[in-house]
Amino acid sequence: MARCDACNNKAASDCDYGLCGGCCTYGACYRHGWFEYQCQTCNRLFENENNLNQHMRTHLPRNKMCPACGKAYSSISSVTMHVEGGHCSVCQGRGAAIVHDFMRQNAPHFFRPALCDASETSEESNGDEPYCRLCDRSFKNFGALLQHQEAKHASQQAPKLALRNGYY
Repeated sequence: MARCDACNNKAASDCDYGLCGGCCTYGACYRHGWFEYQCQTCNRLFENENNLNQHMRTHLPRNKMCPACGKAYSSISSVTMHVEGGHCSVCQGRGAAIVHDFMRQNAPHFFRPALCDASETSEESNGDEPYCRLCDRSFKNFGALLQHQEAKHASQQAPKLALRNGYY
């Protein structure tokens, strides 16, 4: 943990001045300000609780695997974003279509319920948008939806993606 050069209070390790910003006559670090939140795992400092909570995800075990290439991630949303975003070397740019087809077959609850037969109005329907049933919010892709559910609805009974092979 870094300490302020002037008063020995907590400071950012990459601070421009090595100062805490709260009490020093030398001035505050304009890039970092004052840090009140500290990671108990690695001692890194953060300005607010949200930044600390986001950082804590980096310490989660990487036990979710991409079913195609085997790369390990800490959450199913990260695996989904990896495939959907075209970063999986095995999927070779077909990731978004693969995820969409998979979700359509295995997790229809992540799609908006159709108001009418999709075959008649397939061009007008937004039934292919991933959406959260708990807050009725639409998303551009499934990775964003799953990340939203992990962050906002973890304690609620959010619909889960259940796979037989234990990926989630």
